[in-house]
Amino acid sequence: MNRALTVAFDGKRATTNATGLGWHSRTLLRTLARSHPELELLLFSPKPTQPAFEQYLQIPSLQAILPSERLRNPLSRYLWRSRRMGRLAHHHGADLFHGLSAMLPETWKGPSVVTFHDLLYLHFEGDYPLWDRRYYHRTASRAAERADVILSVSEATANDLVHHYQVPREKIVVSYQSAAEIFTSDSIHPAEAQHLKSLYELPDAFILSVGSFNKRKNHRRLLTAYAEVVRDIEDHQLVLVGGACREQEALSDLARKLGVQDQVTFLLDVPFRDSPGLIKLSSFVAYLSLKEGFGLPVLEALSCAKPVLTSNTSSLREVGGEASSLLVDPTDVEDIAQGLLKLSRDGSCKQRLQAAIPAHIEKFSSHRVIERVYGAYQRALSSRVAT
Repeated sequence: MNRALTVAFDGKRATTNATGLGWHSRTLLRTLARSHPELELLLFSPKPTQPAFEQYLQIPSLQAILPSERLRNPLSRYLWRSRRMGRLAHHHGADLFHGLSAMLPETWKGPSVVTFHDLLYLHFEGDYPLWDRRYYHRTASRAAERADVILSVSEATANDLVHHYQVPREKIVVSYQSAAEIFTSDSIHPAEAQHLKSLYELPDAFILSVGSFNKRKNHRRLLTAYAEVVRDIEDHQLVLVGGACREQEALSDLARKLGVQDQVTFLLDVPFRDSPGLIKLSSFVAYLSLKEGFGLPVLEALSCAKPVLTSNTSSLREVGGEASSLLVDPTDVEDIAQGLLKLSRDGSCKQRLQAAIPAHIEKFSSHRVIERVYGAYQRALSSRVAT
């Protein structure tokens, strides 16, 4: 091909999403542009980029393409993504379309790659409104069928695709996520540490748990387990980071009922830039979700060289690693409690886990992720040439 390869992306998550879906998209775009500066990248989004994410999408080879007028309701945005976006990608000369979150526009007729993060809407129906479940199922099943190559962020999600959508396993490439560049093992500067401790009124020793406050994240069992062992680890408080919502209020009520309200701190809507500092100040990180497609908070903690207490189920076993994290049954309060106690009191256990972290997180390095992604692009393009 004489001209540069042009790749179009569905940028809905990249421009507006503050969870793992959004950060995966932004990190992938940045590392792809850095590793392959010859590529021309087109980012299509039904909404402008939120101010908090603008700095992460200031990429020289990236062109953002928005609707010609403001789309005021979900239906108009859906129609733009499913219909108009594909036509615009053809108009701008895209060679390949990459759906970053289980969706491909119906009007795109060229080579395509789609990323699947999870199929949680099939496992936790109560967490999703009926219309959302139907929408996710329809768009995901169509994307899985139409894509030339599927990128799955974990073996667990790949297994779900095979089981629920009967996707041939050879069509799937497992390409893990990588953590954003700000999550590193470098020591936190004393001045920054003091600033964050004062800003958030943090104790000297604390267990950190980061994640949206919904029931699947399993904070209720974490709180209950913490209450069981708080007398044995009273020097370790529990700090929960997430967004304000009804579940957070319910968790606050539970902490009072358990008698640990003075040992539990809720930090709401913490800026992303402060996340690495909070991890580094913590004694260890606890992430006991019942099921994940990946589990980015686990990787972010490991990237900061912090031990993690996490679930022995779904993708969390993959991301945490059996040698680099302490794995427990997320449905067993006693198992969680013993894990909290072990990481709070057993220094040799923490040292053993930390020693295994560098080798484990190498598989999630940005260059390995981009190798898989770029290989998927070449495979998708080749499959169309072959046919």
